[in-house]
Amino acid sequence: MESTIDINSPLDANSEQFRFVKDDLEKTSSNKSIYWIMPFFHIPAYTIPSGERIETLLPTELATVTSFDDLRNTYQPLFDKYGIKIVLQAHAHNYQRTYPILYNSKNPSSPIVTSTNNETHNNPSGEIYLTVGTGGRDLHVFVGPTPPYIHTRQDTLHGFLSLQFAGNGSTVTGRFYANDLTKPIDQFTIIK
Repeated sequence: MESTIDINSPLDANSEQFRFVKDDLEKTSSNKSIYWIMPFFHIPAYTIPSGERIETLLPTELATVTSFDDLRNTYQPLFDKYGIKIVLQAHAHNYQRTYPILYNSKNPSSPIVTSTNNETHNNPSGEIYLTVGTGGRDLHVFVGPTPPYIHTRQDTLHGFLSLQFAGNGSTVTGRFYANDLTKPIDQFTIIK
């Protein structure tokens, strides 16, 4: 199941959208026939500094988003509570994958890394945040250091992410491919 968070709507915990997302996560996470809930949104909650900047958002987006932090600080505690494992985000024109991370209320910009396995995660605590902005426009080159919660980064090749489900839906394998390569550049598996 996918849950889209609209960055053009208020993001705060008193907003109609927050109540909707919270109710939706509560309902779907208790349904045992739904293995995967993957929220997605346009701005990244976690990102390596690159060619994108918040100033590049549309005026309507800026009206409701004061920083990337607002999205992370409001919604990641919900994702932690309801056992979300994958979050898809955009805006940066590159590829990034975090380790599984939990919200750190004492230092929100430094999430808690719960597993440093390279490829396989057995029911990890926290979410893997994926930025897949490599679909065709000019890529954003990384301009800052790689934070310790980032597992993989790639800013030179256009490509796509494939998610394949197995084990009656209990396992997902993600592979990032460059457009002209047959071997994945990045791969991870989550087993619930």
